[in-house]
Amino acid sequence: MWSCVYSCSRVAPVGIQSASGDDWAVLREVETGSWLGHAHQGRGIGRRMRALMLTFCFEALKADSVVSTAFTDNVASNAVSLRTGYQVDGIQRVVRDDRFHAESCTSQTTCPRCVHPDIPRPGRA
Repeated sequence: MWSCVYSCSRVAPVGIQSASGDDWAVLREVETGSWLGHAHQGRGIGRRMRALMLTFCFEALKADSVVSTAFTDNVASNAVSLRTGYQVDGIQRVVRDDRFHAESCTSQTTCPRCVHPDIPRPGRA
């Protein structure tokens, strides 16, 4: 297993984006996660963070697949997943706050070119 985390900050942390891979040599699949401070939501920052991580996963790591999971009531996170090329591919029953929580939504993309076209790509102006 491997993992990496990067942060987006100005004076104080704005958000973080992480990626990890289990059985990487066989699966070539990355699981991503993110957190974005409430004050910074709704301004495209989360979408840019996710798109940049997808670029890193597909172009630098040569991943075959990238997966992200969010609770079904996390509308903003699920919307960012869809806007950056993920497709919903499952629902899981999960525990949250020591209680059963109905569902979390698993999304996956295998498309290295799904990121939004206005996101700067490495090595491009």
